[in-house]
Amino acid sequence: MSCIVLVLIGLETLSSSAPVIEAEAAPDVSARAWTATTAGGVGTGLGGACCLDDGSCVENVTNKGCYSQGGVFQGVGVLCVDAVCVQLPCPPGAIEEREPTCELVGDGFNSGCNTGSLAFSIADCDQVICGQAWADSGVRDTDWYLVGPMTTQTYDVQIQAEFPVSLLLIELSTGFDPCASIRVLQTRAAAPGEIVGFRECLDRNRVYVFFVAPGTPPSGAPLGEGVACADYLLSIDCSPCVTGACCLVDGQCAASIAQIECENANGIYLGDSADCAGVVCTGACCFPDATCMVTSRLDCGSQSGTFFGAATVCAEVQCDPCRTEDETDCGFPTDATNGGCGTTPRRFTSLQCDDAICASLFGETGPSGGQQDSDWYRFELTETTLVSATLEFAEFVPSMIVFAPGDGIDPCNGLMPLASNIPGPPGAPTCISTTLDAGTYYLFVSLQSTLTQRVPCPSSYRLTFRCGVPCAACDAPPACTIGCDPLARPENEPLDACDFVDDTNNGCDSAPARFSPLACEEIVCGTVARLDEQRDNDWYRYTHETDGDLAFGLTAEFRATVFIGRLGPIGDACGDGFEILQFDVAPPACEMQQYTLEDAPAGDYFVFVAPDFTTNAELCCDAVNPAKYELRVLTSCPSSDVCADANCDGAVTVGDINFFVAAVIGGESAWRQRFAPEAPECGFLSNDTNGDQLVTVGDINAFVAAVSSGQPCQR
Repeated sequence: MSCIVLVLIGLETLSSSAPVIEAEAAPDVSARAWTATTAGGVGTGLGGACCLDDGSCVENVTNKGCYSQGGVFQGVGVLCVDAVCVQLPCPPGAIEEREPTCELVGDGFNSGCNTGSLAFSIADCDQVICGQAWADSGVRDTDWYLVGPMTTQTYDVQIQAEFPVSLLLIELSTGFDPCASIRVLQTRAAAPGEIVGFRECLDRNRVYVFFVAPGTPPSGAPLGEGVACADYLLSIDCSPCVTGACCLVDGQCAASIAQIECENANGIYLGDSADCAGVVCTGACCFPDATCMVTSRLDCGSQSGTFFGAATVCAEVQCDPCRTEDETDCGFPTDATNGGCGTTPRRFTSLQCDDAICASLFGETGPSGGQQDSDWYRFELTETTLVSATLEFAEFVPSMIVFAPGDGIDPCNGLMPLASNIPGPPGAPTCISTTLDAGTYYLFVSLQSTLTQRVPCPSSYRLTFRCGVPCAACDAPPACTIGCDPLARPENEPLDACDFVDDTNNGCDSAPARFSPLACEEIVCGTVARLDEQRDNDWYRYTHETDGDLAFGLTAEFRATVFIGRLGPIGDACGDGFEILQFDVAPPACEMQQYTLEDAPAGDYFVFVAPDFTTNAELCCDAVNPAKYELRVLTSCPSSDVCADANCDGAVTVGDINFFVAAVIGGESAWRQRFAPEAPECGFLSNDTNGDQLVTVGDINAFVAAVSSGQPCQR
C-alpha cells in the first residue's frame, strides 16, 4: 500500500477513534474563525497599518477598509514601520493551486475533510506550490494537498505566506473514510514573510496531510484581523529516512531500518546510525509463577510475563508471583477483557486487596490522541479504607486514575476522578494513595496521553493493589527539575520532617492565618509536600500599591494548584470577603506559567501554591529531594527611575554601561546580579530607553545618546 500525504490549508476538529481520558485539545483544523478578533468580521476594530497587494503600506485604515482594498490588516494601532508587508510572486517552474477566487464557502476544490466531499489537491516531492488563502467574518479558506510516495522517506516541508499562517502535518485514517480519524503530528505557525517548516520520516503504509491556513501568528508578531486573497509558497523536498538498529519482538536485531518501520514491526528503536554489533535484544522475563527466563519480549508477553528490557539477566531482577490480566492481543481491535468505559458492554477486571497483576498495554498517543489499549479495574470497599495502587516495570509513561462511578444506569455516565498519579519516566514506579469511603470504584490504567508515545504490543507492567498501606514516601520522581534563580529568596520552611505543622505560611488553613509577604519584582524559591491525606499549602500576601495590571509567574517541578485572589476586609482576611480571582492546575513543565489580573485595583492580594488537588501521589518532604517551585512577582516596582540610569545612582554616566549591557543580554536576573548582594534602588525599566516597557537591543541607540549627553533619555 502506498503512502498518501495530504497538505491542508484550513482546519477542522476531528477526533480519534479510541477513547482517551486525558487528551490535550487537538489543534483546530476547521474552516471556522482563525483568530478571536475575526469573530465580528472585518468590519470591527479601529485604525492600523494595512499591507496592500503591491507590497506598499498605508496607515490609519480600519480592518474593513483594508480588507476592501485587498490588503492584510496588521492590527489596531500598528504603524507601517512595524508592519511586515510581503510580496510572494510565483517562481518559475512552480505549480499553481488553481483554486477559483480563494473559494471559501462550499469549497469543493481542495478543502479536504471540511466539506464532506474529500476534495484534495495533489502534490509530490521536489515541488513548489503557489497557493492563495483568505479569511473573513469567522470563516477561512482551507487547502488540502495529497502526496503519494511509494517508499518510506523523509519530507522536508516549508511554508512562507503574505499573512499569518499555520502549517500542520496530519495523519488520516487508512479506512474507507480518511477523515474518520485525524492525528496532528506537527504544528507550525509563522508571521507574514517568515519561513517555517518541519522534517519528518513518513511511512508509506499510512495516510498523511500537510495542512496550511490563515492562523494565529507566533507571540509578538503582528496579528491580522482579516485576510483578503493573499499568496503563500509551499515547498516539498524528499530524501531517504535516517536509519539505525532495531530490537525486534522475537529477540533479533534488525540493522539499517527507519525508526517508523521499526515501530511498525513492534520493535524498539536503538537510535539513528546505531548498528547491531554487540546488541542483545533478549532480556529477563518474570512469569506469573515467579520463575525467570531470558527470552524475547514476544515470548515473555505471550506467557503473561513481565519483560525487564533488553540485555537484562535474571540475576538482576526480583520475581514475585502475580495473576495475569488474561487479555489477548493487547485488547486490539476489541477489548473483550477489561476495556471498561471504552467498550459496550462495559468490562472490568476485578481487583482485590493485596492483588499483584501482570498485564500489558499498547498504543499511540500525541497532541490529538490515537488508538490505544486501556485497562480498567473494579474494586469494592465495605468500609472507609486507605488504598494504594503501585505500577512498576512499565515500558511506557503510565497514567493511573481512580474514578467513582456515575449514575446507576450506566456507571460510566458521569465518572468522577478522585485521584491520579504523577507520571515518571518509563520503568520508574508510580503510585496513587487515597482514602475512600465504602463503595465501588474503578482504577484506569493507560498511556499518559498528554505525551507523544508509541508503545508496541505487548508492553508489560506490574500492578500491585494494597489496602491500609500508603505509597512509600517519595517513590515517584519529580516530573522535571528546576534550579531557582540565584537571587531568589528561600521560603524558609523546614523540610526535615513530614509532620506538616506549618508555622511559616499556611495562610487561611490555620488560626491565626499566616502569609509570607511578597514585594514587587521579588522571586521566592519554595517547596511543597504531600503524604497520604496530608498536604503542604503555601500562602503569600502581596500589597498592590496602585491600580494597574498585577502579574505573577510560577515554575514548578510538580503539578500544582494555584489560586490568585483578593483578601477580605482588614482583620478578617479569610472571612466573607475572601474572593478567588484566578484558578489553575499548572502542568509540571519546568516552564513558567503566568497569571495576570488586568487593571487590578490597589489593595491586598494572595497567591496560593499547593500540590494538585486531584491527585494524592506523594511529593517528597525531606531536605534531600524536596518538590520545588519558583514564584515570581512580575509586576514592576513603582517607577522613580531615571531613564538610562542603569546602576541606580541617580545620574546617567559611563558607569551605567556594564549594568545596561547585563540587562539587555541577560535580562532582569543578570541585571540584579550586578548589584548583589545589595538590592538596586530603582526598577528594571530604568534600562527601557525607548518606552516600550521592554529591555531589548532596541534600547541601545537611546541609551548611547543619553550617556553621550549625560542627560536622562526622554521616553
